[in-house]
Formats: sequence, C-alpha cells, structure tokens
Amino acid sequence: MTETTRCAECGTILAEGVACADHFHQMLAWEQMYGLGQAHHLLVASYHAQHPSLLSREGLAAMHDLLRRFVIDGEAPSDVRRTMRDDVASGNRNYPITARPGNVGAYATRPPWTMSAGDVVAGGIGDFIENVERWAASIVEALAKPD
Repeated sequence: MTETTRCAECGTILAEGVACADHFHQMLAWEQMYGLGQAHHLLVASYHAQHPSLLSREGLAAMHDLLRRFVIDGEAPSDVRRTMRDDVASGNRNYPITARPGNVGAYATRPPWTMSAGDVVAGGIGDFIENVERWAASIVEALAKPD
C-alpha cells in the first residue's frame, strides 16, 4: 500500500516520495519539450499562489494581482509586462518578490483550493493548456471567497 501525505502549504494529497515541486518541475519540462510556453504565466503564478512561503508578503499580493489580471481581466502577459516593467524592475521596486527572513508570504487560513499542480499533471499533456487555465481560474475563485 502506498503512503500518502499532504502538502503543508496547499494541502493537496501527495503520493509517498512526491512533492508539489515535482509536479511544478514536470509542468515546466512539458512546456519546454512540447512548446507549451503560452501557459507559463498562469503556471508560475498559480503554483506560487498555492505555495506562499516561496514569496514575500508583497510578492504574494503581486501574484494575486497577476492572476486576477490574467484570468478576470483577460490581459495578455506581454501587455502586463509592458505596463509593469518600470514598477517591478529591481532598481525601482522597494520590496522583495521572493521570501526573505522576516518577510514570508502566508495565508491566515488556507484558501479552499479545488485544484492543484498534481491535478494538472494527472490530466496529462493532452489537456495541459486547458488544465493550467482551469487551475488558475480555480485559484482566483478560491481567493475571492471570504475567510
């Protein structure tokens, strides 16, 4: 019988010896191997939104804003990059994106995630883009629910 555990951050059930980062890296590999980079912006933002300790508090808020802009507003990554370029340049930005000692992203209560990186991987390469889009939309929906 295979042991399962839960990810401490996103709460998804994981098979023994598997971590959410393994799913993340699998998706990044599929992007490269199959030329599926059009989902990269959603993949990275979704993974980091569900694993907030990788980000600073400000970085987590920025990731939420990016997901909203992509999913709800329908903005293209190229448009977002153009409008944010000066604001997020490391020389202009007065906060870190990634977690630092004393500044780690977290949720007071974990949002009610309905999809995870593992779900996207389990869906396989055939529905990869659609599943990443569904995953991102599910995160935006969960973040909109009151605590």
